Amino acid sequence: MAAATAVAAPASAATPFCNNHYLPAGNLGVPGFVSGGTTTYVCTLSQGRTGFPVKLLQQSLKYCYGQNIALDGSFGPATRSALIAAQRTAGVAADGVYGPVTAKAIYHSGFSNGSGQQFCGKF
Repeated sequence: MAAATAVAAPASAATPFCNNHYLPAGNLGVPGFVSGGTTTYVCTLSQGRTGFPVKLLQQSLKYCYGQNIALDGSFGPATRSALIAAQRTAGVAADGVYGPVTAKAIYHSGFSNGSGQQFCGKF
């Protein structure tokens, strides 16, 4: 009888899709995953996703990297291309998927308290 070989699922299989704002990043618009009382930036966004976290990413790509993309909350081909360009600039794998490594490597758009002035920063 042959021995069975277990095949592990890719690490991304356990990483949830971003569903909100990563609150500890403060005024930076960092996509995050929020469930119950926990929040984390360890989440993913990829082509086909929609919603507020995608719009946060699009704002960062537009305002911090000068990408001419719509802020429509829809992760389509233009958002993917803009993300690949930002990933290349940040020196991380340019795969067009937003995940924890990209989150820590790229600049995120934000607004200062009081003045409301826009800025780009890392967390």
